[in-house]
Amino acid sequence: MFAGLIDQEMKVCHQKKSLMHRKFLQNRLIHFSLLFAIVGCTNPNLPLLRQPLNRANVASFVEQQEERLGEDKNNLDAAFELARGRLFLGENEQAEGAVRVAVQGSPLNTEYLELLGKVLYASGRYADAIKEWNAALQVDPDRLSLYLNLGLGYEQIREYGKAVVSLDEVLQRDENYVEAYFHMARIQIKRQNYESSLEAVENLLVLEPSNKDAQLLRLRIFVAQGNYYPASVLATELLVQDPQWVEVLREQLRLFYLQQKPDDALARIKELARLGKLEPEDQLIYALLLSNQG
Repeated sequence: MFAGLIDQEMKVCHQKKSLMHRKFLQNRLIHFSLLFAIVGCTNPNLPLLRQPLNRANVASFVEQQEERLGEDKNNLDAAFELARGRLFLGENEQAEGAVRVAVQGSPLNTEYLELLGKVLYASGRYADAIKEWNAALQVDPDRLSLYLNLGLGYEQIREYGKAVVSLDEVLQRDENYVEAYFHMARIQIKRQNYESSLEAVENLLVLEPSNKDAQLLRLRIFVAQGNYYPASVLATELLVQDPQWVEVLREQLRLFYLQQKPDDALARIKELARLGKLEPEDQLIYALLLSNQG
């Protein structure tokens, strides 16, 4: 009987120890979960959800960030957000001042460095922008938007080879990166690598068949290549979608001029004039057509 009681007490004791052990483990897990959460929140390179800016909300957004900075001049996030708002408004000098506050406070934050590069790019300081983006890549070599930005920066200083390398790095890592395909196609046109340009556009259109920028770029490639028949067919198809698509009308004007179709070219010039969209190149073609008639 006593042995049974002893066994029962031992079982109860064992259950209590087991329960205490489980509670200890639960508390440790909670502790580590909170620790990871804190580390995540303070990680300078953790992507944050940023409020999209538009013409309707940017003024109030900038005002909010100024208030936050007024309450705490060391609020780096507010400085960063203020720079975003100023950049959206085209106030590049003020944007640079704000984002430099953020970068000075957290010099290894790739998001801050990337925005600084964008501000410098918008100010036409392309070499300085490239420097900041390369610095950000040293911290986070997996941030694809940096390679995309570098491609645009190198394009502006006419280092097209480096631009292509940067964009190719994006596409090697993410074959669905639409913007990279688009800019790759544009830059390859400048290099007169029309086949590579067309390949990039075709890949883009697989992902977004109704992308109007890509459709227009495809037309421009055909015209630049001298592939007049596919260019004519595509231009007609695009004008069915939008009869007043000015960029397509202009490409068709160039096409008619190159094909020596003066009547069709003059008709396109009249259409562009009616829409109030004549540009110097259009007027030059018009003058050439008139001189040929004389």
